[in-house]
Amino acid sequence: MYGIVQAAGKGKFPGVLLIHGSGANDKNETLGFVHKSGPKPITPFWQIAQYLSERGFAVLRYDKRGIGANFTINQNIWANTTINDLIQDSKKALNVLTIQPEVDPKRISVIGHSEGTVITPRVAIDNPTKVKNIILMGTVAQNLIRDILRYQVVDLNLEYAMQVLDKNHTGLISIQQIPNDPLLGQYLVSSSLLDTNNTKVITNYLVEKFGTSGYVSIRSKSDLH
Repeated sequence: MYGIVQAAGKGKFPGVLLIHGSGANDKNETLGFVHKSGPKPITPFWQIAQYLSERGFAVLRYDKRGIGANFTINQNIWANTTINDLIQDSKKALNVLTIQPEVDPKRISVIGHSEGTVITPRVAIDNPTKVKNIILMGTVAQNLIRDILRYQVVDLNLEYAMQVLDKNHTGLISIQQIPNDPLLGQYLVSSSLLDTNNTKVITNYLVEKFGTSGYVSIRSKSDLH
């Protein structure tokens, strides 16, 4: 699904295409679940789109293939998505942006974030007459899978658990803490289970996973796997 934030006023506006980072991202790069109660998750692409539209740009965002609102995932589609698929989807999004009546097709910029910094140059190279500028945020300069994703998914969560959740510096965190924690919960619990928002069900899953209803060690990277 595409979403365009239009600039205020009339006329031909420069266009901006936003290309997401890694993971099952919707068009807003929503970080976390949307619940009826509790804090709203961060939506960086929506915030960027608003900021740019207020300054005279028409901004297009789009959901990754197989991804819907609130981490709704079509596993048959998402599980079989390749980097080439993501590149082709970005090119389609670029075409959608350029044909919008309020967009000046000669003034198109593409902003890529994280994994998007791998895709953005390819989109620009293959569309030299459409893309005038590229902007790379959080540029990938290491191996995307071996180094960056492991750091994001494993190392950062472990450091967060040690520095924030383990207040007494015992090297342990309670099973009861995990379901209510928006960051660590996403790492240890599947999105479909988190989407139930049922603390009891999630806790029972964690008890079965770790074999304890008490505390789990966070002293090494393997402890939380």
